[in-house]
Amino acid sequence: MAVSERRRALHARLADAAADPGERARHLALAIDGPNAEVAEVLAQAAALTKSRGAPAMAAELWNLSRHRTPPEGPRGHERAVSAAECLFSAGDAIGARSILEQAVAAMRPGPKRANALLWLASILFYDGSPRDAVAALQRALPDADGDRVLTGTLHLRTAWFADYDAELRVASALAAERLLDDEAGPELRACALLSVAFFGFLAGRGPDHATLERGRRLLPDRDFCWEVEFARAMLYLWAESFDLPRAREGWLAKYRRAHEIGDEPAVPHALLHLVEIECWLGEVDLAQRHAAEMVQAIEQTGQRRWRGQALYASALAAAYRWDPKAAVAQATQGLEIAESLHDPMVAVLHLAVLGFVELSRGDPRAADTHLTRAAEAVAAMGTGEPARYTFFGDQVEAALQVGDTDRAAELVARLERRAQVSPYPYLLCVTARSRALLALARSDLDEARAAIDTAIREHANSPMRFELARTRLV
Repeated sequence: MAVSERRRALHARLADAAADPGERARHLALAIDGPNAEVAEVLAQAAALTKSRGAPAMAAELWNLSRHRTPPEGPRGHERAVSAAECLFSAGDAIGARSILEQAVAAMRPGPKRANALLWLASILFYDGSPRDAVAALQRALPDADGDRVLTGTLHLRTAWFADYDAELRVASALAAERLLDDEAGPELRACALLSVAFFGFLAGRGPDHATLERGRRLLPDRDFCWEVEFARAMLYLWAESFDLPRAREGWLAKYRRAHEIGDEPAVPHALLHLVEIECWLGEVDLAQRHAAEMVQAIEQTGQRRWRGQALYASALAAAYRWDPKAAVAQATQGLEIAESLHDPMVAVLHLAVLGFVELSRGDPRAADTHLTRAAEAVAAMGTGEPARYTFFGDQVEAALQVGDTDRAAELVARLERRAQVSPYPYLLCVTARSRALLALARSDLDEARAAIDTAIREHANSPMRFELARTRLV
């Protein structure tokens, strides 16, 4: 008997003896030579079970074995390739997942199955490529959905999430999803659609819609995992960053722990990014630095190209708050280059904000003004009417005043005041009042300055952002 035949016979005996479904399926796959529909189905069932247990890397291996054992006729092999890629991505192998999906999409016929494959390819492109590439894949998938309301609605949901370069597209996509994903689509999808309408409408400058947000929140399950539920929770945490920072911190910590529990590796750096920002705002800069270091390590393991730029932003922000300007500038400059190469304005603005903050802090207001003007122009180009994701607007007022451009500073303060009237959340109220005080000082209006800074101090009672309180007390 040849060595290969003896090896297959041994695997067949091991399959009979194995108690674990995954081990049994793996040995069955290695006991045969070539496609076998029955063995491929056993492998697929074992892969689904393994994934549900929170072991995406092992599930990906089983899905891969299943697709290679699937007979070439029919679509099942491509469908199993999509499942393998989904698990690979969750396990942190974005490059491997992208390769499998691109091959599968190229080989699949138009229709809902290919639309689902493009949905997952878009998700990987959002992390490993660029948001525009991700949205392009979703737009390509829409005709393939072939009238499937749930699939079409899900494609619109992902578009709303991924199109962070176009506020109006996000709103339009969220509204389209909300129309399609009614109660029959299930509470998870319905909740995500409602939260998308509220959150992206807020970012577009339409004011906070607390009622719709609460409707979506009440529909969310406590522990069930799916991508739409995770997106919905992330929107709640982002919302809380403006309205309830301690609650946002608890939410991102919960997401961080949940990602480790279920083996969702792409979610780990996402949570860490926001924890870095929150700890900086709260004054816990050493903790922010540790989170940033862990984020860099996580990105190195997953190889997500776009998120490498965001990891550099997290490191730069923590370095700036710990006052290591050399490191902050180096990291933000490198991250800006990555963002610009990917045509990714959302991340580019984050880096420009850090650069502006550092230059303002070390006494170069002209350099700061240049960076912050670029950042503001990019935000405007994205159509983001309420840029709550960014906190550089107070710095921009200070830079304009320090270069002697009082008229432009007045326009910036007026813009902040209009925003605060529409969306009166704590940070915005504090920085608006402080900026108004600085403008009054520049005009030698001490009574107005004193009244404005008193207002800022009162507003700080509703915000735990200690660094911002220190800046206000300095004024």
